[in-house]
Amino acid sequence: SLEQEAQAVEFTVRRWLYQGKRTIAIVVQDRLTARRARARLERAQILIADESGWTLSTTTASSVAMRWLDLIAGDFYFRDLLDFLRSPFILRDLDEAQRRAAGAELETLLIRANYISGLHKLRSIFDRSDLLPAASRLAASLLASAQLFGRKPRPLSSWLRASLECLERLGATSALRLDAAGIDLLRLLQTLAIELQGDNEIYSLSEWRRWFDRQLEDASFRDTAIASAVVLTHLGLTDGRTFDGVILLGADADHLPSPSSNGLFNDAVLRQLGLPSREARCDLERRRLMNVLAHSGTALITWQAAKGNEPNPPSPYWARLIAFHRVAYGEALADTELERLLDALPATADGEEGIGVPAMPHPSAPALIPDTLSAYDYGGLIACPYQFFVRRMLALREQDEVLEAMEKKDYGELVHRILAEFHHRFPVVAASDDATLLAALREISEKIFQAAPEGDYFARAWRLRWEQFIPAYVEWQREREQQGWRWQVSEVAREYPLELVSGKMVRLRGRLDRIDTRRDESNQDYFAVLDYKTGNAEGLKKRAANPDEDSQLPFYAIIADPAPSELAYVGLDDDPVVAHIMAGDAGEIAIDHRQRLRRALSDIAAGKGLPAQGVDAVCAYCEARGVCRKRYWEDGDGG
Repeated sequence: SLEQEAQAVEFTVRRWLYQGKRTIAIVVQDRLTARRARARLERAQILIADESGWTLSTTTASSVAMRWLDLIAGDFYFRDLLDFLRSPFILRDLDEAQRRAAGAELETLLIRANYISGLHKLRSIFDRSDLLPAASRLAASLLASAQLFGRKPRPLSSWLRASLECLERLGATSALRLDAAGIDLLRLLQTLAIELQGDNEIYSLSEWRRWFDRQLEDASFRDTAIASAVVLTHLGLTDGRTFDGVILLGADADHLPSPSSNGLFNDAVLRQLGLPSREARCDLERRRLMNVLAHSGTALITWQAAKGNEPNPPSPYWARLIAFHRVAYGEALADTELERLLDALPATADGEEGIGVPAMPHPSAPALIPDTLSAYDYGGLIACPYQFFVRRMLALREQDEVLEAMEKKDYGELVHRILAEFHHRFPVVAASDDATLLAALREISEKIFQAAPEGDYFARAWRLRWEQFIPAYVEWQREREQQGWRWQVSEVAREYPLELVSGKMVRLRGRLDRIDTRRDESNQDYFAVLDYKTGNAEGLKKRAANPDEDSQLPFYAIIADPAPSELAYVGLDDDPVVAHIMAGDAGEIAIDHRQRLRRALSDIAAGKGLPAQGVDAVCAYCEARGVCRKRYWEDGDGG
């Protein structure tokens, strides 16, 4: 396997260094295996001098220039901007803590402002904000550099000089001068700017960007600062050199002879033109292989025996050598000792020794019982205790994101706001005619949907969808009033103190979408808790029919205190609008869930573990799935 081949390289290099070998070459045919082997060696504190190098565009130093061009070309699109703010090269005259704090402050500001793109919008956001000194300086550098760089077509030398000046203003030049690849990047920019001074051809921003990308792709970088006994090289650089040990890495039939393309011409045409044919190139490669083997103290040749489910044969060069050695000397060339040592290594998972298969986590953390709890938290506790532990007790949550396009949950929030304002304006719809009510609802909807990002076509689609339900909602509200119910209040905050067995007090908090009241013929008052939902009607019907499996309305029944006489989900995703009334007595539902929640929290406070027992439907959207690592242990013994 790839991992075992990398292990073989690491083990052999370490053994050779222990034996005193002073020059070791790893001749690479398979770059993928070489990267894994290099990672293992560097983890073992063995540095490697890479003679092959890599393109300048793949270095971290080049990324600061490339991300800057992404910003300009994309009109400071927020994802590119957030990526740029995390660059370790900008504002390097500040200490790391200040740089991180400045970037984090600007990132939080952009998320709260729901900034998507547009330099003029970015300038407005920065101007309206009271930023700390480091963040203010970073914002000013961004705006000044953007104004300097501009988008007006100009000669290549002008684009290059502008790039150098922007890097200086952004505080990146000093950091690049301390980085080997950064020095090469600055040297490339300066050299090209001088060489192209006489070229007055005008290039647009997009043309300049394509040209500059090609320059970075064509330029190579080698870290000459590393002096090591171990070199990573290719076959062409072994001519005339001797090594104490050589590892020929990736020596299978796919990589040796080296794959090559003749381009437009076949071998016959190449020979007529005096150019090397494939046969000539293969002959040169064979001679180089013979030379490197003849001039090395010892050699290890490796390849993967299988890739996937298919066998992976060795290069015909090695197959021929193996057969010759068996006939001439009566023994195989396989390093049986190395094979035995590799087989004796511990089982691995994800390429790491000793990790093994993790078990289901079930932590215990009585000291982290939260002081407050929401309906969302209660739902998480029922769905998966470990999810509750990570999200609520450890307070690990995914960072908020900029809203590029309206999603259904955002649509639902807007509908809640629309209906709250509508009912405050019309507490009793029976007092108004349909034309007035429909016009008011459409006017309120238009105003509230304007909060969506400019140019968000999804928001327009959601708005049109909602406007289709407006007549159905007004009709439903009239029918509800005919049943004796009257709207009382919307978006009301409620709180309930829950005492645990240990005596600790946990406050249950929530915001009820709507409370209705009704008085019967005997002047008995009743009230109902309604929760607006834009989800599927069948799903709401199922939730309402199974109060033991639901969490949201039962939680609202607890904090409503006293318990309501009716609990219902109001479905706003189908025509007609339907109130799905929760089965059973609302008071008993509140008591049952209050006792259940009290027992669960008391058990946690007493030290009971919180297992990761979520079902697949819960795990698919869980923020903590990367922490519990369920897919690694669900096929094991479960811990």
